Amino acid sequence: MSAILVAADASSWYESGAVTDMSILDNRFVNCGSPGHSVIRIAPENKHHHASVHRNIRITGNRFETTGEDWLMARSTEGLIFKNNVIRMQEKYDREGNVPLDERVKLEACIGVDILCNDLKYDDLN
Repeated sequence: MSAILVAADASSWYESGAVTDMSILDNRFVNCGSPGHSVIRIAPENKHHHASVHRNIRITGNRFETTGEDWLMARSTEGLIFKNNVIRMQEKYDREGNVPLDERVKLEACIGVDILCNDLKYDDLN
């Protein structure tokens, strides 16, 4: 399960609205997420991806302690920032098998995204 889920009913009943300004700042995420559910998941329920649903979401100064789950999945978001986060990967396997930082962040139909100055470190569990 994701630690933070930002959704919006943008396809049928429209019972919840879009996020227009949000900061996720100075949190510690320990072993959150699971396959298919990143630690932070921005997933509006929209069918057409030609326009953004969410805007101006900043994920900064957080600490992710994970065993391999994706850190961020975002769809239909404009002005997304993922910056100055510390990621501690607790890997059971050789470092050559680790996925690069940008592959742990999944983006779909997002514009104006900045992913920078994140610090990725590995802990060996052998």
